[in-house]
Amino acid sequence: MVAAGWLTGGAAEAQTVALQSQQPVIRDPPSNRPATQWDINRQECLDPEETFTFRLQFTGFTNAYSFEVWGSTVAGIDCTDPMQRTGPTAQCFPLNPPKLPQANPLNGYGEVVLTAQEMVAVDQDPDIQACATMGVTGAEKTIQLFFMLFGSGSVVSTAKWTNTKFDLWGPAAPTSVSVTAADEGLEVDYARPTDNDFAGVTVYCARGGAIYPGGETGNGGAGGAGGAGGAGGAGGAGGASVGAGGAGGSGSGACASPFVAGQRPDPSWKPCSGTNTVTGLENGVEYAVAVASTDARGNVGPLSEVQCVTPVAVDDFFEVYNGLGGKGGGGFCSVSTSPRAAGLFGGALAVSALVLRLRRRRRQGRGRHAGQEGAS
Repeated sequence: MVAAGWLTGGAAEAQTVALQSQQPVIRDPPSNRPATQWDINRQECLDPEETFTFRLQFTGFTNAYSFEVWGSTVAGIDCTDPMQRTGPTAQCFPLNPPKLPQANPLNGYGEVVLTAQEMVAVDQDPDIQACATMGVTGAEKTIQLFFMLFGSGSVVSTAKWTNTKFDLWGPAAPTSVSVTAADEGLEVDYARPTDNDFAGVTVYCARGGAIYPGGETGNGGAGGAGGAGGAGGAGGAGGASVGAGGAGGSGSGACASPFVAGQRPDPSWKPCSGTNTVTGLENGVEYAVAVASTDARGNVGPLSEVQCVTPVAVDDFFEVYNGLGGKGGGGFCSVSTSPRAAGLFGGALAVSALVLRLRRRRRQGRGRHAGQEGAS
């Protein structure tokens, strides 16, 4: 009976591992998406400072046992099955963070810290492991993590985490993009893609071939401004940077930029707006504009065709435009790549060019009129 009692007591003290019931995981930095707070987007995958700390509680974790972390992105896979870890068609793979809990942890507590990319990398697609550097489309997947205690080569206890999904791809690019110039700004019209996770658009601007604001040339390099002809010019064979500049300019055939339609923006680029309205631009300066769709997880999709636009001082423009019989309203003048609209815009620019001359004539006329009154 004593032996039986000892065995019962031993069973009660069996080796276990579990995620703590209070705050089992700490994400740093915390997600700003409450509905998907444990999910990983592309930007987070690329950030080496994006970490998940798994807080574990152990019992009976002595030197006779070992601890390992395994993971899979294949639905329904059980990593406690040795064939899924070491078999010829294994679907589970080890994670090897710098530190793992060791035997006899203080107060039975241990932590496993994993970066977002380490978690994503349990998927065996090389491009996914690189945070989707090449591909622009893909499907979300659930990451399954198994925190396992081993004794004599067998799993004796497991804690499982399945609350994290990764989605590294944004929606398709908007179509039918047109840009309307405004006073120190612009407005973008577009047709939204059919993706279910479409949440909005991000607008990117370039000025003189460099990202605005920010000044980076990004993947386009310094040669991004070299394609004055909009198609890369003679320097098109000079490397990817020049090619990127030419491709960006092809959107409306007149402005250079590092933008390439169909490719995702460089993560380092700062957008000029998170909506379809852009402010804070300089009148009389030409900007290249490209638009990308965003999803609820914060992913940015590929860029639209590039448009060119020059903000116009609305009061000066319409003072002359309306005076010559033109009609317009709302403070905007439309810019489009269609031949008809391009002709209209060219005419509008010609009208704008008259502003200074007409103003000068008015001032001269007022001066003469004042002189005549003085003489009388």
